[in-house]
Amino acid sequence: MDQQVDALRDGIDRGEAVIVVHYACENLHTATDHPPAVSAIAVHSVAGSSTMVLSRTEYPAGTDAADAEVRMLTRFFEHLQNAAGAKVVHWNMSRAQYGFDALASRYRFLTNKEPPYVLVASARFDLDDLVAATRSMIELETMVLPIAACGLHCGRCSNR
Repeated sequence: MDQQVDALRDGIDRGEAVIVVHYACENLHTATDHPPAVSAIAVHSVAGSSTMVLSRTEYPAGTDAADAEVRMLTRFFEHLQNAAGAKVVHWNMSRAQYGFDALASRYRFLTNKEPPYVLVASARFDLDDLVAATRSMIELETMVLPIAACGLHCGRCSNR
């Protein structure tokens, strides 16, 4: 895991793109017969200190919820594709039930198509793993905490 910390640190030092992704979804325990519905996705650019929030609520009233969700997911996957090569920091988004694979499954469930883009595993950096591998408080304060400040909290910590 120290290799991931080093790779992320080196990427930041070289000015490579680093983005943070987090999302809000339906309760994982109640969505038993379908991939959990996604209500919002936040993408934070560490270098630019800008956050893009995609939400089903950004579409006009009366828009079908599934259609709004497909549009939101499509925009997210296209954004990842446009940021190809970026290091993507996430919080526990490595499971089939919650994470990048779950977002792709939800897209497939709604559209019967493959997502426009799939983020390669080598570009994914789990914040929990980074914290566990961090050896000093200075490292934690200078690298991990600013990355964690994307600002979207989905309440999924109650699903752990």
